[in-house]
Amino acid sequence: MHALPDELCQDVFARLSGFEQRFDFVHPTQALSAFNEAVRTPFRIAATCARWRALVLNSPELWAFAHARDDRPADDAYLRMCMERSGQHPLDIWIHTSVKYSSSDSDDNADGEGELIPHGIIFGWLDLLRKNAHRWRRIRIDLPGSTPIDKFSPFMEPMPLLEATRTFDTEHLA
Repeated sequence: MHALPDELCQDVFARLSGFEQRFDFVHPTQALSAFNEAVRTPFRIAATCARWRALVLNSPELWAFAHARDDRPADDAYLRMCMERSGQHPLDIWIHTSVKYSSSDSDDNADGEGELIPHGIIFGWLDLLRKNAHRWRRIRIDLPGSTPIDKFSPFMEPMPLLEATRTFDTEHLA
């Protein structure tokens, strides 16, 4: 691999993520496994050697798989990093939340089960994504069916690259 040109190495790295074949899983559990593999790929490759790290950091396509879950607070920093490192590359995005929204829009899960990310952070993610809507290629949003549709009114931005959308109601997971 050390004799290969940088461009060829970057192409190999992009193919290693294998995400292209994994985006369309219907159930969140299947999608999570596939997405996690795509998300981990740049970090695993970058840990190999200094050259590969430099190549990964300069490969926007490896950072174009943005994923955030409401039960992982570190995803806020990860999502922002992906938006920056992916440059102008088309984005594949998955936002997953099981927070049930109440009319008061409180910071707690409506069922009182566990401590999840406050709604403000989730809506911050959505605002960040809205600002990058011109780069969306595929977007998946899993959320409770009780989420008011007006929470997504900012998504009226032009999306010239959009190929696919998917939503999943997390209130009915079996």
